[in-house]
Amino acid sequence: SVSAPALNMLATTLRRVMYGVIVIHTIPIGTLASVAIMQDMFPRFYGWDAFFSFNWKDTSKYMLVSGVMLTVSWAIVESIPFFSEFLSLGSSIATVWLTYGVPAFFAAENQRRYYSRNGLPFTMKRKGFLVGAYAFAFASAALAVAGLVAVIMQIASNYEDGEYGPPFTCDSTAYYP
Repeated sequence: SVSAPALNMLATTLRRVMYGVIVIHTIPIGTLASVAIMQDMFPRFYGWDAFFSFNWKDTSKYMLVSGVMLTVSWAIVESIPFFSEFLSLGSSIATVWLTYGVPAFFAAENQRRYYSRNGLPFTMKRKGFLVGAYAFAFASAALAVAGLVAVIMQIASNYEDGEYGPPFTCDSTAYYP
């Protein structure tokens, strides 16, 4: 029995509605993602003229490349028995650092360069801002590394406990209502 623990705490009717919302929103999100990827990949393969032409030959090429990308992505998702943790691996690296670290670092660099270029004095308030922003950027980088290590340790622990099935099964970590 595989389920979504957060949704199972809801009342029966609300839980069914939420599962429906999850399924309904997944289709347009997947479609938008594939269209965005194809807008980048197709012109690289066949050129911009083929991308903007609307004849059968170029449309069939577009559909073929889309189908190949869909098939490859399905094979990747199904072949990794710990795909949920694999997504957490990427999120642990990117989310914290890109959300908190990079803006703080660039804000500090922007302020430092502005005051240096214009010959303005570094008052205690400005120095405090720079130290705080750099410390925040460093702390978010450290948190990203800690999250990465935690996810790797979780994957290793789950492998030792035998929680993952063989490739193309995903039966122990599947997410179906």
